[in-house]
Amino acid sequence: MEVAKIDVDKLALTVINELQRYQKVTQNVVEEAVIQTAKETTKMLKENSPELTSDYKKSWGYKRDSELKGKYRYDMVVYNKAPEYRLTHILEKGFQHRYGGRVAAQPHIAEAENYAMMMLQERIESGL
Repeated sequence: MEVAKIDVDKLALTVINELQRYQKVTQNVVEEAVIQTAKETTKMLKENSPELTSDYKKSWGYKRDSELKGKYRYDMVVYNKAPEYRLTHILEKGFQHRYGGRVAAQPHIAEAENYAMMMLQERIESGL
């Protein structure tokens, strides 16, 4: 193995250049991992959502979070579009009937969320 020779006067500059290169690689890996994970999570929610109405299943989507800004920050939000978003909590947690009794929960969002967290971590670790 050949060792690169660096002039002592240029050592700091070389270290800074390597760190900047690693930063760019890391940004690209994270951005790609976040986008892919959001796409897969949306697809999973469309497939696993309850058959209440076809509109509920079809209305899942993802977008860049406009509230969270920063130079080195990349976020995506998986969400249910209007007006179907009102059903997410009721379906996920269940609810009390007006005349007594409960409607059973149909958890589908928590499962997709756990999958997304696991996949995002795996993608970032494997990419780096």
